[in-house]
Amino acid sequence: MTFGKMLHLLCRMLTAFLLTTASIEALAVIDLHWTVGTHGIHGVEWTAIIVLCALILSTAVWLLVGIRSRAVAMLGVALLCGLTLWFDAMEIQTVYGAWLAIAAAATAVPLVLRGGGQFALYRMGWKRLA
Repeated sequence: MTFGKMLHLLCRMLTAFLLTTASIEALAVIDLHWTVGTHGIHGVEWTAIIVLCALILSTAVWLLVGIRSRAVAMLGVALLCGLTLWFDAMEIQTVYGAWLAIAAAATAVPLVLRGGGQFALYRMGWKRLA
């Protein structure tokens, strides 16, 4: 196993881990503010954040499996940055929110540039299946 193959696998797993950690942290923080009733979080905002966290978690699962790693890594980082900016707009502080977004973006760069690597479930997208 070469260094490049290991790097692709490590970046995919680490990006998925960071996306999962950030979305779980966001759900915990928003649940705390919902139950305490601070910052005026309404039901619509609470539901939208849950849906956004579910999308981030689904991109993490797709990264773990290795399906369309380039596009999914970009989508997951974009959703996580949007969630972080949304929390900043609502003036809700998370423990590691911005740091997790920066780390996920940094680990997604090799995936965006070189793809998911040899250990992806479907290399080269869905071309062989159709």
